[in-house]
Formats: sequence, structure tokens, C-alpha cells
Amino acid sequence: MVIIQGVDEGREAATAAMWDGADYERLASRFAPAGHAVAAAVEAAGAPPGTVLDLAAGTGTVAQAMARQGRRVEATDIAPGLVATGRAQTDAQALDVRWRVAAMDDLDERGAYAAVTSSFGIIFSPEPAATLRRVHDALVPGGVVALSAWAPDGYVARMSAAMGARLSEPGRTAATAWVPWGDPAVLTDRLGSAGFVDVRVVRRRLPWRFASVDEAVDLLFEASPGHVAAARFSGDGAGLRGVVRAHLLDFAGLSDSGSAVDTEAAYVLASARRPVG
Repeated sequence: MVIIQGVDEGREAATAAMWDGADYERLASRFAPAGHAVAAAVEAAGAPPGTVLDLAAGTGTVAQAMARQGRRVEATDIAPGLVATGRAQTDAQALDVRWRVAAMDDLDERGAYAAVTSSFGIIFSPEPAATLRRVHDALVPGGVVALSAWAPDGYVARMSAAMGARLSEPGRTAATAWVPWGDPAVLTDRLGSAGFVDVRVVRRRLPWRFASVDEAVDLLFEASPGHVAAARFSGDGAGLRGVVRAHLLDFAGLSDSGSAVDTEAAYVLASARRPVG
């Protein structure tokens, strides 16, 4: 969703506060099918035995799925509240997941993991090339990276662009800085440049269904950290809600806010391997 990050030396603290600033678990449940697809992609790509790192894990949809597949999992996120929620969930299910608070920039392990996963998380890295190189180095030879990213022509990217147009800098740039991750050509190039081989990128669709447009908009401005932060950043929450409402009406081909929403949010699912040799 729309992401507004801190831009000074307090960026990490500001980003953590943003992700903890909404009822994110309600939104995470909507994204769960994509997380399950990321977990399935790890095994489909032939990841070797070993531990999986779920990077920018949120509340742990991918981590839980990987643990259920019999993997030992380490899950990290920059937001302490999300980590606490994720830990409580995996502990309650007796899943083999170890949690810690960490930014993507903190990844410095080498040859430690059979796979690294991230569902709509790594796309918010402030330094994509450096982050992917660290992911590459953290994998064992033959290890797999699997991730999901919003398609640049899909609902989420278009909505973010519409919102970004209403924001001043740096919010306008931050609102769509992550969009190139969803371009298959860009993502393939980024993975190849980081040293990965056997890159596979496929387009998928996530159901986006609500009883009404108003229900969808309410969810976003209550549960999406980016929407909550954007409303605060702009000082015009009502105006931004109007932009999101109008965009969804147009995207779904609806005429009024009371109409039921039955559409899809396009994303891409990518996997690649660290070379064995």
C-alpha cells in the first residue's frame, strides 16, 4: 500500500512507528493468499534443506506457512508491534519460528539460509540493489529467494499513484518508489544483477472483495499503515479518502459507494536461486 517513510537519521524509527500505527493484522489477512504463494514458490524452486528467513515478515503469513511445511523459520520485521503479534501467533500454534526486530538493512549473515522470503515487504527497501545483494550472500549455494510485489498496472499501484498526486514531497515520491519492483523486466534485472540465476516471475491476482466501497475504504484508512500515515502526513484525511473512494469506484466499474466490490489486485510472484558454483 502507500508507504510514507522517515527520510532523516530517524528513518528506521519513523518507519517502525508507521508500520505499528494501524490495525495491520486485518489487512494482512487479505494478503494471505499471496503469502502462501510465496511459501509454495520456495519448494517449487527446489530450495535445499535448511532454515528460511522471512524478511519484513509483518505478522508472519509466510513464516507460518513455511513452518507448517516443516521448515525452521527466522522472521524479522522493523516494527516491534508486528513482531510481537507474529510471535504470539506462532507460539500459540507451536510453530518453529524465531522472531526478532530488525530492519532489512541489518541483514549481514552469510551462507546462513536455505531460502529468504518476503511478501510485499522487501519492495519497501530504501536500497533495492544492496538489499538483494545481502539476500544473495545470506543464502547457501543453491538457496532460493521468493517474493511478491504489486503489479505496476494493478489496483494497489494505481491507487498509490492517485494518492501520491495529493501529497507534497517527500510523500509524493515515497508513495510510488516501490512500484518498479512489480515490473517483471525490472525485477528480473535486479535479481540478475544481484547474482541470482533461474529467475522466474509470474503474474498473479489477489481477490479484493468487500460488501461495499465504503467498507473497503474504511479498512484501508484503519488497517493500512501507509494510508494512516499518508492521511496524517497530508493533513487532509478526508480528501485522501475521497481519492481512494473515487479510484476504487472507477477501477471496479461501480457507480456508488454502497455497491459491493468484487475485483482483483494484480501482483507478481518471483523466485530465483543463488548459483551453486
